Amino acid sequence: MSFRLVSWNMRRAGPLSKAWVYLSELGPDIALLQEVTAIPVDIAARFSAIARLTSGPDGQQQHFSTVVLVGQGACAPDMLRSNAGWVDDELARFAGNLVATRVRLGGAELRVVSVHSPAWPIGRARLAGIDTSAVKLTQNPDVWLADVLWAALPPSAADAWIVGGDFNLSETFDAWPGGPREIGSISTG
Repeated sequence: MSFRLVSWNMRRAGPLSKAWVYLSELGPDIALLQEVTAIPVDIAARFSAIARLTSGPDGQQQHFSTVVLVGQGACAPDMLRSNAGWVDDELARFAGNLVATRVRLGGAELRVVSVHSPAWPIGRARLAGIDTSAVKLTQNPDVWLADVLWAALPPSAADAWIVGGDFNLSETFDAWPGGPREIGSISTG
């Protein structure tokens, strides 16, 4: 099976943004979009969509969404789960940052996650007294939403998974004050 996938941080694109013209020209079968303020009517008419508002550091909803668009297919909300209750709590808290869907495309079913992982860590106060060592990177004092996402993805699965988006993971973040974030040691393979 082949299909066209686009992953794009739309930088707060609203219905009048030229980004939607470019997206239309690309003609994706699946689009994983981040920082969308509104989907134009013509795009909404052409694609099945699941969009959720993202959460900020204190849990409040932000003014932009993470989106999965599917053309010529169907999508339905899905849930990410882990083996740890505290991870599931964070997955629920940040459900708008990690939009999980089940996509039916060309007779195949895929599990798809559009990711908008923030460039700030999960609040330490909320995780006080919780053993996060199975999830967080060893040289990093913080837990990041990307760490929580990895904990929810099965090590091997019968399902076909697509996970993409804006992970805010860069080795240059290791140079930030207070850091190493140990980003250079993350394996995505």
